[in-house]
Amino acid sequence: MAFLLVDSEKDEVIGHAKLCLLPNRPTSLFVETVLIAKDRRRLGLGRYLMMGVENWMRSNGFDRAFLGTLDRCNFYESIGYSKCDPIIVDPAQEWPTSMVYREGKQRILCHQSPPMAFLLLDSEKDEIIGHASAYLVPNRPTSLWFEGVLIAKDRRVRGLGKFLMSEMEKWMIENGFDEGFLSTEDQCKFYESIGYKKCDPIALYPDQTFDDDYKYQYLSKRIGLVYEQL
Repeated sequence: MAFLLVDSEKDEVIGHAKLCLLPNRPTSLFVETVLIAKDRRRLGLGRYLMMGVENWMRSNGFDRAFLGTLDRCNFYESIGYSKCDPIIVDPAQEWPTSMVYREGKQRILCHQSPPMAFLLLDSEKDEIIGHASAYLVPNRPTSLWFEGVLIAKDRRVRGLGKFLMSEMEKWMIENGFDEGFLSTEDQCKFYESIGYKKCDPIALYPDQTFDDDYKYQYLSKRIGLVYEQL
């Protein structure tokens, strides 16, 4: 579930928030990647975006929101949030690993304006059937990190995953990016079929470490480059 704040006059995204379901909490959601474009901050848009998120939650039967932040406690407390103990967001992860990952991702996202989210829509049913996010990679100004590449279960095996990746790569070329990175646990064959190759892990935030038993495979792809055969 993603929320985009759009400047309709300029037809550009100026804010973004993402909601995730929580295990064993059917009426709660985890709010993350709440961002407002740098040149639009201090205009009350953060409050406006959160109000829109909460209105949607109430309309859809959710009654509690959780989030994590590095340096925005004062803002969230000013709109009614209270400090609480950590909660498990991903049942497959122990909280310390999840927290380190989320903090690192927040460091990356804080430097992006606007945030980059890709939504695949079924225009006839007016519903989201696919989603992916792209983030800047430290010290690689023309590279992006992809994550959250998802296609709705009832729409898979129809080529929509390839279509979504193709559209993201077109956007990259148009915006001056030439390399994409991602990691996957069980979709290596799919990504290799569209040109990605296995590579060494890359750090997405300072002091990131990788265990020997890390279960995800990193892949990369050079985008939009044509090599002349000699």
